[in-house]
Amino acid sequence: MSPPADLDLLRQFLAGHTAATRQVESWAREVIRYKAYRLYQTDADDIVQQTVIAVWRAASRDGFSLQIGFKAFVRHVAIARCIDAVRRTRPTAELTAEVADTALAPYLDQVFASDEGARLRYALMQLGESCQEVIRLHFYEEMQYAAIAETLGRAEATMRVRMFNCIKDIRKILRDLDAGPAA
Repeated sequence: MSPPADLDLLRQFLAGHTAATRQVESWAREVIRYKAYRLYQTDADDIVQQTVIAVWRAASRDGFSLQIGFKAFVRHVAIARCIDAVRRTRPTAELTAEVADTALAPYLDQVFASDEGARLRYALMQLGESCQEVIRLHFYEEMQYAAIAETLGRAEATMRVRMFNCIKDIRKILRDLDAGPAA
C-alpha cells in the first residue's frame, strides 16, 4: 500500500494542480538524465510529456490502485517511454530474398545422402519461377508441351527449350550438391 503522501500527490495530479504536475515532470526528467538514453533534448521533452499523459491516463482509470510509490510508478512509465523512443530510432534494415542465406545446414548432407527425393525437391526450389511452373505443369499435372504453351501463351518449341534448360539447371544443382561445399 502506498503512503498517504503519495496518494495525496496522486489526487492533486489528477485534479490538475501545477505543483503536482511539475513534480511528475521532474521525476520523468531524472530518469531520462540518469539512464543516459542518448536522446536529443526535443525527444526528452516529448518523452516527459508522454510520461505525464500516460501516468494521467493510467491513474484516471476505474479501479486503478497505486501498488508501489507514486514516484516509482512515474519512473516505470518514463523508462518504458525512453525504451520506446530508443527502439523507434534504432536503425533497421529490411530483409529481402536477395539476402537469403544459401549455405546448407550441416544436417542436410545426411538427409541428401539418404533421400533422393529431398535432393530433387531442394534442386527444384533453387530454380526460377518460370522453370518451376513448366516442370509443375509437365510432370505433376501431366500436360503436354502444346497444352503448356497454350496455357502460358508461348510457342510449343519455346516450352521444349525452356524444359531442356531447366533440366540442365537441375542437373547442375545436383552435381554441386554431390561435390559438397566449395573450399
